[in-house]
Amino acid sequence: MRMQKKADGVFVSDEPFVAVNHRDIKTLINLAAKHPRLRVRLCAHDTPDDKVHEMIIAMLKGSYVRPHKHFNKIESFHVIEGMAEAVEFTEDGDVTSVVRIGMGGPALQFYYRNPSQSFHTWNIISDVFVVHEVTNGPFQAGSSMHAPWSPDERDAESVKKYMRELVEKVRRVKQRDGQMMLKKEGGL
Repeated sequence: MRMQKKADGVFVSDEPFVAVNHRDIKTLINLAAKHPRLRVRLCAHDTPDDKVHEMIIAMLKGSYVRPHKHFNKIESFHVIEGMAEAVEFTEDGDVTSVVRIGMGGPALQFYYRNPSQSFHTWNIISDVFVVHEVTNGPFQAGSSMHAPWSPDERDAESVKKYMRELVEKVRRVKQRDGQMMLKKEGGL
C-alpha cells in the first residue's frame, strides 16, 4: 500500500481502496519507532467529516496515551498484534477498571468496545501493540478532553513518574478484582 503523511504521526492511503497486509503493519511499526510519541496511525476514512472513522494504530511499549474522555463518541478496538490494558478512571483519576486485550490465548480478549464517557488510556504491555480502531465521526475539535490530573505529553519527567504510578494502580486494581472474583466463586 502506498501512503502519505497527513499530519504528525498520521498517514492516509494513496489508494482508493484501503487494504492492509503484514508488510504495511511492519511499516507502521517502523514509523512508530522513529516517532517521538512512539505511535502512528493510518486513517482508512477519507476525511474528518466522515461518519465512521477507521484507523490502524501502531504503538510501542513506552508510548503515553494521555488519559482522556470523549463526548458523544463510542470507540471499539480489535487487536492485530501485541497486548495492552485498557484502563478506565473516575473523574478524580482513580482506576475503576482494567481490561487486558491482545493476541495470544483463548481466554484473552482481542476486542474491546468503550461506550462510556469516562477517562481512559492504554498501558502497553508488549513491545508492539497494533489495533484497528473504529469510532463515530465527524471529528470535532473539543469533542474530547484530557484528564486534568494527567501530565502533558511534552513533560517527559512527569510522564515517566505518572506511568510508574499508573502501573502500580493497575496492579492493585487487578489484585483487588481478582480477590473479589475468588470470593464470588467461593475460593477465599
